[in-house]
Amino acid sequence: MPLPRESTKIQPIHPTKDVRVTHEFATLNGRKYHYVNGNPTTEQKGVALLLHGFPDIWHGWRFIIPGLLDQGLRVIVPDLVGYGQTDKPICTPEELAPYTFKSMSNDLTELLRQLEIPKVVVIGHDWGAVLAQQFAAFHPALVTHIALVSVPFTPFATQYVPLEQYVKIFPNFRYQISMADPEKVEKRITTRADTERILAFLYKPKSPKEYMGESSPLNIWGDNLLEHIGNPTRSDVVTEEEFNYLVDQFHQGGFHGPCNWYRLRWFTYNDEKDLPSKQLHIPGLFIESTGDPVCYPDYVAAIDQKSVISNLTHKKVDAGHWVLFEDPDAVTDIFKEWFNEVVFAAEAKL
Repeated sequence: MPLPRESTKIQPIHPTKDVRVTHEFATLNGRKYHYVNGNPTTEQKGVALLLHGFPDIWHGWRFIIPGLLDQGLRVIVPDLVGYGQTDKPICTPEELAPYTFKSMSNDLTELLRQLEIPKVVVIGHDWGAVLAQQFAAFHPALVTHIALVSVPFTPFATQYVPLEQYVKIFPNFRYQISMADPEKVEKRITTRADTERILAFLYKPKSPKEYMGESSPLNIWGDNLLEHIGNPTRSDVVTEEEFNYLVDQFHQGGFHGPCNWYRLRWFTYNDEKDLPSKQLHIPGLFIESTGDPVCYPDYVAAIDQKSVISNLTHKKVDAGHWVLFEDPDAVTDIFKEWFNEVVFAAEAKL
């Protein structure tokens, strides 16, 4: 069955040559960041800060940027630490300071200061959703609204739960143990062919119910993922040009940086425990991708999102983890409605 993206009229942002955006660099707290900047052609109504996840880069937002520009929003879309053309510090598992969500939140704050942007709507997908929530918590004065895609708002930590214990509660995250172990994934991806295989395996459309949660191949094969996946072919979730661009970025940058994000549980708890508030007092949006193999519907239903953010709009799209470009029309329509009815209707100046 053809994916919805195949019939969309949205013209996605080209990875290297597109007049709608510019590619910029900034030094933020000693680290070089690459980011994409887009300005609306009409009167600017606000600024959207878009944060990607794993294994992704700024380009994951290529279908969403045009709709936001059309609504009068300036967009700032960085490659986050460890990804793309942004710095990828080499760290031991005990010394991950540049990768912590608090550190990256401070980097994003510095970027907004340099760009003289006083407030943003922050939007995140996958790990970018986690970072968006943290950014809003650490720097509430900078964020007027927040939207998360695929990964729900999750209660802030009140006690430290090691990953091995956490996956006993939520076995849909068992694969993260392998991602966090340098010997299981990171060091086994050494060639361009390895990078092609792992990305072809991960970039798939929505999962059938029997392959969700604990039964996801990602969880079943976690410890020996590269041995089990064989030579998967590229799915229609990405075009050949998009896929090659991703492979180039990850082959050049490696997986040390991206895998470091899976080693942050202690650091995250240590930063969260001193937050003055465990709630976000701003309007929020959650776009659930009901075919996501990890954050699948039963898991989302078990998370008390309202304890984190009471003013929450919850929408669903029948798509997989890569909902941003599997069904970009549905996501764009949700953002358009939310911005018009919630964000632009608010008294706060963006």
